[in-house]
Amino acid sequence: MPRRPAAITQADVARAIRAVQAAGLPVLRVVVRPDGVAVETAPGTNADGNSPKLAGERKVVVL
Repeated sequence: MPRRPAAITQADVARAIRAVQAAGLPVLRVVVRPDGVAVETAPGTNADGNSPKLAGERKVVVL
C-alpha cells in the first residue's frame, strides 16, 4: 500500500506556533487534527511580561 503525503506537516505546526507568538500570545496547547492545526492560548502575560490586549479568557487559532 503506498503512503500518502501528510495532511499536516511539522512546518505547518511550527508556522502556527510562530504566528501565535508573533501576536504576543502565550501558547497553551497545540492540537493537530486531520483538517488543520489548532493553537490554544491562555490568559496571562506574554513573553514581554505585558498582558495581551484581547477580550476573552481564551482564544483558539485554527490554520
